[in-house]
Amino acid sequence: MNKTFDINQDELIAYTKKLSKLRSIALPLAVRGSLNDVAFKSRGFSLRRFRKNFDVKPHAKTFARAHILTQKCANVKELKLMESQIGMKPGKKNIGERVSRQEKGAQVKKRTVPMRYARVGNNSRSPINKRLYSNIFKNKTNGIVYKSGESKIVKTDNSLIRYMRGGEKRILYLYDRSFKLDSKPFISYGAMRGAQQMPKIYKKQAEFRIKKEMQRFMK
Repeated sequence: MNKTFDINQDELIAYTKKLSKLRSIALPLAVRGSLNDVAFKSRGFSLRRFRKNFDVKPHAKTFARAHILTQKCANVKELKLMESQIGMKPGKKNIGERVSRQEKGAQVKKRTVPMRYARVGNNSRSPINKRLYSNIFKNKTNGIVYKSGESKIVKTDNSLIRYMRGGEKRILYLYDRSFKLDSKPFISYGAMRGAQQMPKIYKKQAEFRIKKEMQRFMK
């Protein structure tokens, strides 16, 4: 999402005029500082929305902090060339790009989907049980792939099923499943919220820069 900021809007034009009368670098420094502050603000909003949108496990919080990144404004004087950015770092196996698909939603095809019985404590929010990782059974032929007493695990073309003592059937995985990812924006949401803060941030940066220039002038 691209958002253009107008430094000559009614509530800000007085600051822009004051900055323009100071050293030629004063206005670019204020604008650049504002764009950088907005990027960092946007990242904070995106991180909070990420945690709200998804069932975030402890390691996922670290993932979000590592993959939702900002790019500061380049050190240029031309205002039209200034921009700051926020986005997802691709990471291993392009995992960042895969997560960012949920910005607009997507159709995911042919994926192995773990069910709650494959997870620790049969809890859908827990990590996969190490003894039930899908790659353990990946190259197994269809049929009984594990047996212990009256319990057994059976692989079919489209599922991995555990039969418990007494005949209870528990589906561990569904194979080659296609499903729709609902749109749950967090990057664009953060950028939007950050952009809303721009006038306030620009005022703060302008006041700081004007003060610094006046102090320099008084020396």
